Amino acid sequence: MNKKSTLIIGDIVIIAIVTVIGFVTHDEFALQFLPRMAAMFFPLVAAWLVLALWVGLFEAQAGFKRQLLWQIPLAVIFAVPLAFIVRGLILSGMPVVPIVAVVFIAITAIALIIWRYVHFLFLKK
Repeated sequence: MNKKSTLIIGDIVIIAIVTVIGFVTHDEFALQFLPRMAAMFFPLVAAWLVLALWVGLFEAQAGFKRQLLWQIPLAVIFAVPLAFIVRGLILSGMPVVPIVAVVFIAITAIALIIWRYVHFLFLKK
């Protein structure tokens, strides 16, 4: 598996973990909430992959560059609200609560930065 594939799969796993944790913290982790989780997860993954490719987050890098510290949050700032809007459309006009979106943006960006740094540390060895 090449570096780009590892980054893509890792990003998807991190987004899945953050999504599940979000639902768990709101006591919404049961089979009945699976469609709502999917309505958040799949649009977010699609938006993230498009924006991350556009910003160049999957390019071959010599290491963990400081530019990732602004590129990742920048892509997340656009991907999460887009995913929330699509989720609202899928779930018949479910409203977007701004504070939930802001918290989701922050946690997702932090989680992705940590994942990318851990990935870099393992490649360095």
